[in-house]
Amino acid sequence: MQLDIIKGKPSNRDRDDILQLSELSFGTEAIERKRAAWDWMFSAPHVTSDQAAKTYMLRQQGQLVAVAILLPFVLKQQADLQPSYMVGFINVHPDKRGAGLRLMRQFLGEDHYLCGTPNSPKLVPLYGRFGTHQQTPLIRHFRPLRPGALLAKKLQLSAAVGTPVDLLWKLAGNLKLPNKTGTGSVQEIPRFDKRSDQLWQHIKEDFDLVFTRDAALLNWRYAEFPIPGYRLFYALDAAGSVQGHMVTKERRSNRRHQLSIVDLFCRPGDMDTFASLTRTAISLGTKRNVETLTALSGQYCWTTKAYKTAGLFTSRQSGAVLRNFDANGRCTTETDLARTPLFFTEGDMDTDF
Repeated sequence: MQLDIIKGKPSNRDRDDILQLSELSFGTEAIERKRAAWDWMFSAPHVTSDQAAKTYMLRQQGQLVAVAILLPFVLKQQADLQPSYMVGFINVHPDKRGAGLRLMRQFLGEDHYLCGTPNSPKLVPLYGRFGTHQQTPLIRHFRPLRPGALLAKKLQLSAAVGTPVDLLWKLAGNLKLPNKTGTGSVQEIPRFDKRSDQLWQHIKEDFDLVFTRDAALLNWRYAEFPIPGYRLFYALDAAGSVQGHMVTKERRSNRRHQLSIVDLFCRPGDMDTFASLTRTAISLGTKRNVETLTALSGQYCWTTKAYKTAGLFTSRQSGAVLRNFDANGRCTTETDLARTPLFFTEGDMDTDF
């Protein structure tokens, strides 16, 4: 088999081969999202030529049988900003599973990286075979906004059956809902501005482990994402200073209609700002008539408790973030991911692309 490692954006021919292979595993809809986001995916800000995206392509007799794409990002770790990689995409031909193992041995032995993975009893140990032993669990949070509709779907009943339950739930909507405190406000915005840079510089040292969240990166990730759907919000104090931000996305399918808190960022422990943004999400979801509000957090991060305080329930362990070791078994960073609070949200994963 022939292994090619491409730095930067792959050629159009390689792109077409990757998408054709991926369609076998993920289906047409998922591949159309990736096709639409392809150019955007390789245009992240703050990326130097030394830290460009890397694509690993394994071919057998000219046919692409396995591919992995590692996307660059900057991780703020204690007092340092550290260039790292996220495994943003990996796929193997259904008939060539062994090729995937060879590919993983290759890229897991290079550089330092984080990898978000589903909570799979098979997948996590598989990464561990190649030197990845640290992980932090990811926790899914939810709040039913239309429990009657959810129950009717589960029991395969008419949607009208759930309407009285939804009305009663709405009337009792203050159940575990945070009270409004302070004199601040929440404002929807079209883009992030320099106030996000000021917020990031002001509070980044309060985090042990967090992805960079300045205006350039936030706009690239959300405002400039080629598939529309994100809504952006600032939390302001009485003087108009930004205390935090939130990004939401509404998702609808045959099985569910939900609003996700894709990103919620503020100073650790600032429950007034956190509650204000969460309350805005609950209100938005209620107005949009969605069935459920969801959010994601790292298990050891303060946000896990904050979501409970703000009126969301803990659903389950939804996945994990893994961190690699080098070829000699040494951890590639000093921070112990198994014990250090990782600030992590759904927006830090590749869910939408």
